Amino acid sequence: MLNQQLSTKKKFNNSLIFRNYICPNPFMYAELQGNGNVSTCCYISHNFGNTNKEELAKIWNNENFQELRRSILDGDYSYCDSSKCAAMQAVLENRKSVKKYQVPYELILKNEIHDMVSYALVQKLPKIISLDDDPTCNLSCPSCRKSLIVLTKEQSQNKLKKQFEILEESGDYLEELWLCGAGDPFASDAYKKLLTTFDFTKLPKLKIRIDTNGVLLNKAMWDTTLKKVQNKINLIAVSVDATNENTYSIVRKGGNFNVLLRNLYFLRELKREKNFIFLIRMIVQKDNFKEMVDFVKLGQKLQVDYVVFSEIQNWGTFSYDEYIEKAVHLEQNKNFKALCNILKSPIFMEPIVNLGNLTTLFHKVNNEK
Repeated sequence: MLNQQLSTKKKFNNSLIFRNYICPNPFMYAELQGNGNVSTCCYISHNFGNTNKEELAKIWNNENFQELRRSILDGDYSYCDSSKCAAMQAVLENRKSVKKYQVPYELILKNEIHDMVSYALVQKLPKIISLDDDPTCNLSCPSCRKSLIVLTKEQSQNKLKKQFEILEESGDYLEELWLCGAGDPFASDAYKKLLTTFDFTKLPKLKIRIDTNGVLLNKAMWDTTLKKVQNKINLIAVSVDATNENTYSIVRKGGNFNVLLRNLYFLRELKREKNFIFLIRMIVQKDNFKEMVDFVKLGQKLQVDYVVFSEIQNWGTFSYDEYIEKAVHLEQNKNFKALCNILKSPIFMEPIVNLGNLTTLFHKVNNEK
């Protein structure tokens, strides 16, 4: 039977607006979370199975995944919320990226897909795996957590064992490995040991994406932890969230802004040699939204491929009132009009800017008479 959480969860009426598009997520992408749960999108809040209880291949082909794939293929997208999904907003606003920096998380026109056979209800294994199973981080950013989180030695060893099992099971089918959306890969003993001890020659097609806060990603880390996989890295995304030391100390607790800047300029020079995709991120909130224009300018100085914005979400770290007070993208927030005025700046039309799930608001603001 279908997981009750899926069959009874809130349905969205998208009126077949997206019937000509495919969302690749449930056909190629799996997020492996800290408790073993498997998801396929951070905005679909239910799990499809647990790798501590069954193999990934079995989860990947269960009825939950097949139901989600059906909703995509049929075009009803009944489990997808366009108010949170940047890819859906891009379609609604007829705003197509100049260059795609990631697939999935971007809708694809069906008539642009040469091999629709690959988008079938039954899949073998995910082509992209995001390891979000270790929350260990050197920072304690308020938008993510209330305090510093570091796994014990035993917990790290257990994570590493499971990571090896997943990669061995995935084999040559795996094309991308993402590290990591839950913490920082360079603060995690498990991820560092995975990068230095796993035999990645077993996965000749594999490309690696690094998501990091950037504080620990310096030349020494590149030359040691990443030594074996340097040529496999195709994307480095750095969560920055600020353009000055004062704001950074508020939104990125435990970090050092000057150290971060040195590392960002190191990555700029490294990109010229290695030619990976380089982007910086800002989670837009009360404490930093006034720096959005300057953030784009910082991206230009760093010669990044993308400056990516997204609205702050409540992952359980805020009370309702606290979240409303932080979330400047909401109309009930007292800074909402100020944000709208900032979004009128022509700098957000620059090719490197990706407004994510602020896209609809941006177009609404700029289409007003």
